[in-house]
Amino acid sequence: MKQGLFCIIIVIVFTSFCEYRRGRSKLSVNASVYNLSDSNLSIKVVLSNNTADTIKYIGWTCSWEKLYSIDNDRWKIRESICFKNGLIEYKIPPFQKETKILELEKVNAISKSKSSKFKIGFQFISPPPPNSYKNAIIKLEDIKSENVTIWSNTLPTNLSLK
Repeated sequence: MKQGLFCIIIVIVFTSFCEYRRGRSKLSVNASVYNLSDSNLSIKVVLSNNTADTIKYIGWTCSWEKLYSIDNDRWKIRESICFKNGLIEYKIPPFQKETKILELEKVNAISKSKSSKFKIGFQFISPPPPNSYKNAIIKLEDIKSENVTIWSNTLPTNLSLK
């Protein structure tokens, strides 16, 4: 009787760990408020590689903010001013994190969003085969449709802005 109960407990424990690992996505996005001033908001965005493999994605050398979006039209992401911009392949090593600071501006217009809650989306664009880089101009917008947006946690609604 004790051996049967022990075996059942072992099976339950091990299968629960398997479900947890299977449920985790390869790349996760976590966002938190970093700084708040007047009508500006700085968001700390952490991309976490939850796998034993290196995750690669395509982005821009200067205007990397183009990979991010926000699901509330009360805010907009401020993009860097760039004089030279090109595609680059970013790499996040196994079980490592990449941190970026996004600058948001409050939009002073009529908003369609009823909620002041928002999430940050990361446009994950997996790299094309290396041969497609040669002698070709790749438009990031053309390959976005084949990839996925990964959304962060919901950011707080109690942000007191003037």
